[in-house]
Amino acid sequence: MAALTVDWSARTITGLALPYGPVGITEGRRWRYLRGTVRPAARVWLLHDHVQSRRAGRLVDVDDTEAGLWTAFRADRSGDGDLALAYADAGRHGLSAGVEVTATSWSGQPRVYVPTAAELTEVSLTERPVFVWS
Repeated sequence: MAALTVDWSARTITGLALPYGPVGITEGRRWRYLRGTVRPAARVWLLHDHVQSRRAGRLVDVDDTEAGLWTAFRADRSGDGDLALAYADAGRHGLSAGVEVTATSWSGQPRVYVPTAAELTEVSLTERPVFVWS
């Protein structure tokens, strides 16, 4: 997992939410994301383990780079927000992107899907991100 940057005074967590290039397996499918295919939804939440009722913060910045989709979240002033800051600072959790894919193509590799259009709907702090580089 890539290290997350935590700023306690600003209550922000910054890190790579979705790397471009590597193959990850989720919901029984293999996926590879490429630059320029994922756009953030109007409101993107930071969650714990992809659980909607465990909102910990809100997206404040996104940067679509060659390496992947870098995100910055402002943690809520709540128990879940405080826990998110602590988990990210401890280095035991990584970011895992929640993506709604609207169009795909085949990568040329067996059973590897490449989204051509997708929306970032949430990002979660989790001990087991799909992409271990995030």
